[in-house]
Amino acid sequence: MNRTNMRAEGGDVLWYLNGYGDEFGIDIIAMAIQNITKLQTRFKDKFTLTEAIERDSRKELAAIDYMADGGDVGVFDQDIDS
Repeated sequence: MNRTNMRAEGGDVLWYLNGYGDEFGIDIIAMAIQNITKLQTRFKDKFTLTEAIERDSRKELAAIDYMADGGDVGVFDQDIDS
């Protein structure tokens, strides 16, 4: 495994991801924060295959919307219907 090459390839991925964001008017940092929010909602403490397969997309999107409005994702430890 060549770490220098891995960094270069990772940089390429970031370059293309930034271009994707520019094309659709999405800030790359906001994209990263939304992904973290989604994964924190899906996997409370650690990754599990069951939670990956049986995820609640509605709850994840609600958490992302809530965070975009300045909320704390921690409130989504509870069910969104409650």
